[in-house]
Amino acid sequence: MTTIYDPADGRYLDEADVRAELTRAFDLCSGCRRCTDRCGAFPTLFDLLDVRAGAGDLTPAEQDAVVGECFGCKLCVTSCPYHAGGQQPDDVDDLDVPRLMQRATAMTAASRGGHHRWAGATLGPLGSLGPMARAAPSLVNPLGTSAPGSLARTLLRTVTGTSSQRVLAPVATSRFSTWFRARAPVRLSAPRRRASVLASCDIEYHAPEIGRDLVTVYERNGIECSLSESGCCGAHLLDRGDLRRFRATAAANVTALAAEVRAGRDIVVSQPTCAYVVQHDYPVHAPSPEAVLVAEHTSDACDYLMALHTSVDARLDTDFRGDVPDQVVVHRPCHARIDSPATSARDLVRLTGARVTTVAVCSGMGAGWGARTGNERPSLRQADRLAAALPRDSGSGDECCVVVSSCHAAAGVIAERSGGEALHPLQVIAAAYRRRP
Repeated sequence: MTTIYDPADGRYLDEADVRAELTRAFDLCSGCRRCTDRCGAFPTLFDLLDVRAGAGDLTPAEQDAVVGECFGCKLCVTSCPYHAGGQQPDDVDDLDVPRLMQRATAMTAASRGGHHRWAGATLGPLGSLGPMARAAPSLVNPLGTSAPGSLARTLLRTVTGTSSQRVLAPVATSRFSTWFRARAPVRLSAPRRRASVLASCDIEYHAPEIGRDLVTVYERNGIECSLSESGCCGAHLLDRGDLRRFRATAAANVTALAAEVRAGRDIVVSQPTCAYVVQHDYPVHAPSPEAVLVAEHTSDACDYLMALHTSVDARLDTDFRGDVPDQVVVHRPCHARIDSPATSARDLVRLTGARVTTVAVCSGMGAGWGARTGNERPSLRQADRLAAALPRDSGSGDECCVVVSSCHAAAGVIAERSGGEALHPLQVIAAAYRRRP
């Protein structure tokens, strides 16, 4: 059989074809077992196969149980011998487990109506609660930030499918785009680069201070910033298998971003998941020369700065006269590690003179997967793995040890499970640039 990962293929959502490919993939995984320390999908699969003759004996419900435990970190491809470019035998078709899980999720959504009608919607551009949340965060925040398991959270779970057990990020009282448009225009006399800032939902609605610090750091280093006209990247739609809406979102964003690239601007994104979606998923689900152009000119915000620092014609300003922590623990997000070692955030923070250590454990949130009703047990198990990997005094509020992550979802998990705060790497850089009084 031919492996199908192209969503435009007529067989992409065919249940028989999807299940046959799941059987082939699960047989290969059973004989390899390199991914036992990834998400819960692999231990679940191996437990099922250990009492059966082979993957062909799994029922559709058992296959779906395996797929349901995948939270989309995509790290299994980094060690998979059957992935394209690996050492697979000539007679074995390439295997891309994340793409297959994505396909299986889309098939389920198409054939059975997918998840809860509103499940995950509040974890995109504020989804079903969007208009109210944007207009009156003071009314919505008590719902989302009330104690896990409370009556308010139970109501929210019933309406939206959002877990009543996880801590949700509060909505900011002011949006990043509002701040950007209201500020005094900044014109650099001789900009080194021009960048269009794709804010992401996390920065736009939940943590605009990260966006403000990004702009501060970029302009300090001669990078002229503009606000991208694109909207939510759509990662939450892809995660729950809503291909139709994801394609529409991708196409609209590609049109806006391509115009910005043609105007001489690079696209910078502060969140690794959003950057990954634009770079890798847009060309697949909304294929066009414009999508390829946008992907080629899109960078993670930390990657962009370090590329500038290591270029021949430019270096970053390293005159750090503000507050520099003694030690920084840098969390390396999954979606930044798929194509590269993801060392940009670490290297950027090291420029301040701080001692840096790294942690590379996924948060298990996966574009809202971890905050969805029904996923509490595996997502909390993964969250505790991340918290356990942190040094005991990290995030304690002591200036000597600061935790950073460019993944806002991971920062939220760190705060939820350790009780401490996790900053974005650019917040550390911005603070180091500020002169002490």
